Amino acid sequence: MPFQRRTLSGFTALLITLAVISGCASESDTPDSTLVSGTIVIAQDANGDEPDFSGIQLLIVAGQEQPRDTLLNAFTDIDGNFSSVVRVPERGVYPLVVSRNNRVIHIGSMVLAPSDTVTVTGELPNLDRTLRIDSPENRAMATYERLQRLYGRVATLAFGGVVSQDSIPILMNQWSDLFWSMRAEHPSTYASRLASIDAIDILEGWNDPMVLERLGELDGNDMYFTVKLAYGGHIRARTEGIQAGVDYLTQLRRSVRDTDRRRAVDTRIIELMVDYGEYEMALDQARQLVRSTRNDTLLSEWAEDAVYRLENLMPGRMLPQVSIAFDDEALAIPLEDAPAVTVLEVVLLADRNYQQTYPELQRLFRSMPTGTARFLTVPLDQRQTTINAFFEERSRSWPFASAGAYEASGVIDTLRIEEVPTRIVLDRDGRIIARLVGHDMTALAEELDIILQTIN
Repeated sequence: MPFQRRTLSGFTALLITLAVISGCASESDTPDSTLVSGTIVIAQDANGDEPDFSGIQLLIVAGQEQPRDTLLNAFTDIDGNFSSVVRVPERGVYPLVVSRNNRVIHIGSMVLAPSDTVTVTGELPNLDRTLRIDSPENRAMATYERLQRLYGRVATLAFGGVVSQDSIPILMNQWSDLFWSMRAEHPSTYASRLASIDAIDILEGWNDPMVLERLGELDGNDMYFTVKLAYGGHIRARTEGIQAGVDYLTQLRRSVRDTDRRRAVDTRIIELMVDYGEYEMALDQARQLVRSTRNDTLLSEWAEDAVYRLENLMPGRMLPQVSIAFDDEALAIPLEDAPAVTVLEVVLLADRNYQQTYPELQRLFRSMPTGTARFLTVPLDQRQTTINAFFEERSRSWPFASAGAYEASGVIDTLRIEEVPTRIVLDRDGRIIARLVGHDMTALAEELDIILQTIN
């Protein structure tokens, strides 16, 4: 349920690498800068020489491209003092490296925000223990991090069975309220915005009306886009129907100008339709997207792939034919004269998880009445020795393709195999009943049980 964060598709996530943005308080020279100053000293012997605390370097760099942007490069003077006005490209958490004589002595982080004022103090040699970073933004972040740690412990106990199922919704509401309260206690800080997102993330699935209410209270800050995209349409569809979910996302699209975010909404609308089994609606939307995005290569390619999947790989569609060479024959799948159910799986035999679940897979196969099911396995292992070794201590109950057969068949591209194991369950006419990804056997067992009931 909700403790696991909902993830969007790889493409949608790729489109939304969001920046961290917004503002706080006082003494820097320009609106997009912050004053960072402080004192770092070195513990001295009482009988030591005149202290010299100079040469301690504080460094903050940002950005992914090379050369990276140096935001802070300050050195302490003889008294251990330093001061620097730092240009802040965007509000957020930045990596801080402290070194002396070219030796790193501390790696940490600091919140930088426009118009903030940051004070740093610490003492060597125990800088990891003594370093203090103080500002309104950094105090808020310390509060947020404490909340996160406490929630992590509570969630581990709650979802580990220590808390009764009836009490979990109450607990999630309480923790959501605690994170949400940071908006009043530390208004407009970066940490309060992170906490707002967590407050919604924690509550999704437990209290949908409250989630929608809190989504409505979020402003247009870029940080909130992803949480609106992930939850808003999904909850509206779940509570009011698919059209309400689509309407929410359409309105979200109108509220943003950034091309990547608009792409993300376009793809999310189609994903939402698929999530709720509206395959024809999703196919129409994907075809429209193909026609309207001819000049947008990235989105056009995604839309064309979505059309292919919706036309060929959704439940109820006829599986595209693939011909695969097994040890003693070449089989065209879907099979002619097929049994009631065919299970086609694409796997890695070297995968230890597959090896552990293989006995359960055999049990499911044996549970089907004779002649009602056929299992077929296509290994992606490159070496035949790997396939042979798999059967040194295991029986073989159905055909396995030879090493390299998957390449000749084009099965990966035709069936859009992206994770293994992937299992496709077909009826006797070659129509897709289900597409299952992952090692859990529960869904496959349920599908086979339904089929058994229909043929008995």
